[in-house]
Amino acid sequence: MYHLISSINMAQESNEERLRRTCLDYFDEYVFNQLPLYLIRLSDMELLSRNDIWEDVRPLVDIPKLNYQGVLLESCEEYVRNLVEFAILSHRWGFGEPQFYEMSSKRYGKKTMPTGPGFEKLLEFCKKARDDYGCAYAWSDTCCINKESSTELEEAIRSMYRWYKDAYVCIVHLAQTSSIKDFPSEPWFTRGWTLQELLAPRRLRLFGKDWRPICPEKEDLSGDGDEVDSFPYPNDKRSSFMLMAISQVTDIHVKHLHNTPLQSISVCERMTWASQRQTTRVEDVAYSLFGIFDISIPIAYGEGGRAFYRLMEAIVQRCTDPTLFAWAGKRSPYSLALPSSPACYRRTVPGTVPGNYLPKSTFLRGLPPDIGDPSYTNTKLGLQVKLLVVPVRGHHSTGPPRCEFTPIDTALPHTITAFSRHISPDIDGYALGIVNYTATDETHGELHAGKYYFCMLLLRLWTHYTNYATLRLKIPTKNLLTFYSIVTFREKLETVCLSHNWVD
Repeated sequence: MYHLISSINMAQESNEERLRRTCLDYFDEYVFNQLPLYLIRLSDMELLSRNDIWEDVRPLVDIPKLNYQGVLLESCEEYVRNLVEFAILSHRWGFGEPQFYEMSSKRYGKKTMPTGPGFEKLLEFCKKARDDYGCAYAWSDTCCINKESSTELEEAIRSMYRWYKDAYVCIVHLAQTSSIKDFPSEPWFTRGWTLQELLAPRRLRLFGKDWRPICPEKEDLSGDGDEVDSFPYPNDKRSSFMLMAISQVTDIHVKHLHNTPLQSISVCERMTWASQRQTTRVEDVAYSLFGIFDISIPIAYGEGGRAFYRLMEAIVQRCTDPTLFAWAGKRSPYSLALPSSPACYRRTVPGTVPGNYLPKSTFLRGLPPDIGDPSYTNTKLGLQVKLLVVPVRGHHSTGPPRCEFTPIDTALPHTITAFSRHISPDIDGYALGIVNYTATDETHGELHAGKYYFCMLLLRLWTHYTNYATLRLKIPTKNLLTFYSIVTFREKLETVCLSHNWVD
């Protein structure tokens, strides 16, 4: 009996030691690879590096308790994350924001804390993080990014979406808001970087300009007694009322605000969210979308609009969603087959007429994965994709610059209006490239009666450069070309190469 008990104790000790080693290994990996590069320690407002946090917290790593069956009461990962929980700030920069060099005392020597409105905002954020959410650390983009180091700046930009996702809570400061009624005029909802700061966090809490939590009026919640009793929420993503208010001002569906995996949402839908947002630097239009599309490309401030072109190239390489082609407006100066910015995916395009433009949300949301050609690729000549191509005749119409196109095939007696200054209807070779057809087999596509479709206006380029695909030019139009199919139509698919450049 003694030997049996001794063997059990040795096994238990071995398990405990193994568990401790596992926790320490995970702690090391988490601190140096998952945590932000710098965090503010809330107990004394000191800015700490990953090394500082490792030295402070690692001695505190204890063996998580085991129950009598030897099963962890809490996972090792959760245990470690709880040791270094941090809150993260989302806001618009204002006057006198504290900078990294002002907070980094180890590099610049001990000094008095900065002052000013920006620092007062930081202190209020840190107070909320400590008192309301029990966090020991906090992160703010004003002072926790070392912009003097290009390497650290690039890592921060590439990792920022993940940092917002991993934070215990994201505290949002709306500097021009006192109530939900102010949302339409609040700049936070129109900026590029704040899109990921809205979508990524698991917990989100909105505070107004006086640092009071944004809550609905009681009369607004009169029909929902539970919400009246439980406000203010510690997490606005758990409040159907708050999510609806955010959805109305951002045009993001409520279900996508519930931490829905973004890769399950169409490219067009995600681009639409960014279509009316602005950034101070042109490059940030692309860089702020890294996390939204799970893309990582080199950072190169100074490249201007080429950054968005490189982002689109990366999306094309990874994506199998044909709604990437559902854009209208200005083409990229680096490729005539790609859009110049997210604004090309805007839901409503000025200058369209009723009946010729259908809001994308009515047919692009929730498309099944077998719609269109998911295997489109980027080549040296252009984007290669299988389309259902329908030749059309064109003629000018009165009014703004526009042209009406009628399919030559009488099975599709539908006139489509294209608003564009780049159309010469006297030229032969125009066709509609229908994107979201249903593939019946490898060579044929089908349109179904009673369904909406979107297409591109194409011009055939007569060239000997390619034999494996028809080289066509995508004609830019101000409106997304859509139509309603009144018949079921089946046609052979055509492999099209959408030219990057004009080819004579």
